[in-house]
Order: sequence, then C-alpha cells, then structure tokens
Amino acid sequence: MTTVHHEAKATASDIMYIRGVPFRCPQTAKTKSAKAVPITAEESASASVASAPVETTISKADATAPAVPVFRPSNVLARFGTACGCRAGISRAESESQAKIVRRRRSVRVFADRRLSMRELRDLIGSVAKGLTDGRTDPARFIVVEASRTMARVTGLAARWLRREGLLADGVAPDADAGRIVFGGAPHLVVAYGESGSAKAAEDCALAMARLEWAGAAMGLGSCFAGEIVRAAAGSPELAAALSVPSGHTVHAALFIGYPGFAPRQQETTPGVRIIWL
Repeated sequence: MTTVHHEAKATASDIMYIRGVPFRCPQTAKTKSAKAVPITAEESASASVASAPVETTISKADATAPAVPVFRPSNVLARFGTACGCRAGISRAESESQAKIVRRRRSVRVFADRRLSMRELRDLIGSVAKGLTDGRTDPARFIVVEASRTMARVTGLAARWLRREGLLADGVAPDADAGRIVFGGAPHLVVAYGESGSAKAAEDCALAMARLEWAGAAMGLGSCFAGEIVRAAAGSPELAAALSVPSGHTVHAALFIGYPGFAPRQQETTPGVRIIWL
C-alpha cells in the first residue's frame, strides 16, 4: 500500500452553510446581488470532503481507483486551521472525530522523559496559529520553551516565586526538583502572550491554548494548563525576563506539553455536572 498525503483546497467561496443548510455562493463581483441557491445532498457531501485536509490511501494494484478519504482527528483540526474552515460545513465523520478528541482528552500531570523535536513543535504551533488571525491586527504570540536547560530554569524560578508567596504545597522540600514534582517533568512549555491590560489579547491567548490542547491530543500528546506559570510570570520580573516576554506585554495563558507518562485510565464513574437552567 502507498499512502499519499495531500490537502484538497476548497474552491473560492463556492459553498456556504446557513444554519446547517448548504447553499451555492456567488463567486464574482458581478453576482453580488445574486441569491444563494440551495444545493443537493450529493453536492453537500462532496463539498464537506473537499474542504477538509484528508489522508488518502491508494493501492498500487489499482492506481486509477478513486481515492478513499480517511478522517482522523489531525485532519479535522488541520481543517479548522484553514481560512475557509470556519465557513465550510462539518460532515458527520468530522463531528464524530471532534467528539472523540473531547471524550479522550485528559489533563496530564506526569510526563514521559521524551522530547519533541523543534520541527514538531514548530508545526504544532503553526497549525494552531493559522486560524487565529481572522483579520485581527494583533493575534496571540507564542513563546516555546524547547531546551531542557531553559525549561529547568523557568520551572525553578516559577517554583521559587510560588514558595515565596505561600502558594507551593508544604510537603515539597526546598531542594526538591520542582520541575518534576510540581510541574510533572513536562519537557516543553508553550506560552501565549499579548499586550498588557488588553482583554482582547487575553481572549486570543486563551483560545490559542485551547486549540493547542486539541491539536496536541490529535498527535497523541498530553498537556496541562499552566496557571502557575501565568501567575508567577505576572509577579516575578525575573521569570518574565527568562521567558523573554517583551516590555508592555503579559503572559495570558500557558500550557505544559509532551508525551504522557502513563496511559489515561478510563473513569469508572462520571461526576455529575452542575447546570443552572434558565
């Protein structure tokens, strides 16, 4: 078997969805006043497949056979990183893939002693950043702690600030390895920062970390939101300098990421969800 990877690009605004109903869109300036025309179910199905980056498998014995799309969580996430992803329809297969990611995702607090390459980290951040601009002039910006020496310095400074502020557990010895005990031995840290005092920047950074968590889960990675790093970076100028946060900017969100140290255990019981119905 030969596996061929490609990204099928959707044609220029040919299909749009209004409350889940597919319509054919005007494609030229001359048709601005034209009304959207409903399309058939066959056209809708083909549009959903064409708009998503897919992995295609072709047999050597029959190279002329039509390609069969294989939907994977990474394909779904990559699709929403494209410019047209927010306007295209979502197929049933894609919806099921997204739901599977949500169900299986767990916060990882113990990481394996296995690092990601710089290229893997760059591709991961790149796939997340694609869908964040949305025409905005100042989207979230990223700092990636890749080197183990830098990671040890950052986690050490954060643990020192947490202990000084009385926010570190009493059971942690002063000479303990804070990177492993407090932060689970995470090999990498991704920080999203923006302008200080900007609610918009904080919103963009939170969205970036949520997307990064999903993208990492699709790659088999574990992650955990690092609220301690956010608080420590705001209170410790030394930590902010170690992270190379520019002047006038603030760390709004952070995420530890790497391979999980243990396979997630299926929960025997699902805790109840408290809902207020209005």
